[in-house]
Amino acid sequence: MFSVKQFWMQIDPQFVEQFTSPVYPAISPRPDDVLFISQKDAVWWLHRVLFDFSIANEFNSEVVVLTEKEFNTNKSFHDWLAINETLEDFERNLPQALKPIIYKPSSNDPNDSYYPTIYYRDELAAMIALHMKLTKVSLYQGLLQKTNLNSPEVQGYLKQIPRNHAKLLAKDVIGILRTYDLNTYLWPINIHTIRYVSRYLHDDEYEYKELEFFMKRVIETCHFIFQSKKIIG
Repeated sequence: MFSVKQFWMQIDPQFVEQFTSPVYPAISPRPDDVLFISQKDAVWWLHRVLFDFSIANEFNSEVVVLTEKEFNTNKSFHDWLAINETLEDFERNLPQALKPIIYKPSSNDPNDSYYPTIYYRDELAAMIALHMKLTKVSLYQGLLQKTNLNSPEVQGYLKQIPRNHAKLLAKDVIGILRTYDLNTYLWPINIHTIRYVSRYLHDDEYEYKELEFFMKRVIETCHFIFQSKKIIG
């Protein structure tokens, strides 16, 4: 993934600057048969969350050598807080039309699913939610890997976060993918996304078995679509 600061900002600063503005576009009312993906303002929200995801991943992968002063003043943690606040602000301003219309929680009943069922108005809203949750997972990884965990400031913040925070996010991600597992807008990212969050889902035998079954279904779907395109094209 290319650096936002060192690559994209140099190529097209105006494109990048639109995502650093505090102004969020409203979503205009639409007839039921019109997809959000056809609306410019709605697509902006997808581009923006992808931008935030890139920033979070860049924070995680960037190699930074801190000075003694920067280490003692928790610079990495404060940089992380700034990125996290940006995502929280994005979520606070998310239009109601892009939020779930159905959320059925996960269940421990063997006859039900161990993952939630989540429906959105269309595929664009689902992709926005999916990448918002992936950004949260990435930020959680960054908090644990790039900040001084021995700092009282960081310890105090971690106490505010549920211990299963990443797992709950990962289950929501799988829940969205399961709901839209045959949708051609989302299937290209399924395998990579599952691999990204599966590290948080291996501690429960039954949850993991359901995840394995879903992974096989996704792979079979990908092969089927690929073979169909070869035959047609």
